[in-house]
Amino acid sequence: MGRALLAEFVGTVLFVFYSSLPTTSSFMIGAAYAALVFAVVHVSGGQLNPAVSIAAVFSGHMHFVTGGLYILAQLLGAVAGALLEVAMVPGVGLGHSGSSPGCFYKGGGVNGVELFLWEVVMTATFIIVLYGVAVALPGHGSLGPVALGFATYALSKAGRIYTGAAFNPARVLGPAFVFLCSWPVIWIYLLAQVLGAVAGAFIACILYETGLGYGRHAVHGEEGTRETLISDGIREPV
Repeated sequence: MGRALLAEFVGTVLFVFYSSLPTTSSFMIGAAYAALVFAVVHVSGGQLNPAVSIAAVFSGHMHFVTGGLYILAQLLGAVAGALLEVAMVPGVGLGHSGSSPGCFYKGGGVNGVELFLWEVVMTATFIIVLYGVAVALPGHGSLGPVALGFATYALSKAGRIYTGAAFNPARVLGPAFVFLCSWPVIWIYLLAQVLGAVAGAFIACILYETGLGYGRHAVHGEEGTRETLISDGIREPV
């Protein structure tokens, strides 16, 4: 468990850092996520997103204590990733409210309701893809991180001008704590992402017949065992 939590922490540090740079593009965000999931999937399952952990706990594929520890590691990693940006990027400092890369705000003329709906739909879409490639049988084995990278790229491209396309509570909270930004709307992002995670897991369990609370069936079936982003070890109680 210690190694798994360290993997989630390090992976989230690097993902938040690379996804928050002034030079970041939608493709870079997707590529970074895919690469980092590949890097730690054998250790922790490579979630790097509290929305994934929330979905896994809701659907019964992860024990709630383990899920809570994962979320804590991811959030601490997000803060550390934003601090790494402060240390490495010229002109970026603590408390640069409203001007620092990685901060999330409404854009494209959207109102609060539209912001909420965008984040719900994007988060749910991401979770559905994740369950399709990594939880449902037969799944897509080692190609799962590639599919998630493409999903991250597509969602970022679609929603970036409206919400910044977070669909990841860590990406919102890390910069918010370091740069003191996003706080007027942060509750909209977080509520939408939690709801999107739950809705995505619920829909996925129906689509793929994994069944809520049947985590073992989702990974072990007649076709045998295989690697999964929500792996066997992290479903067990700690």
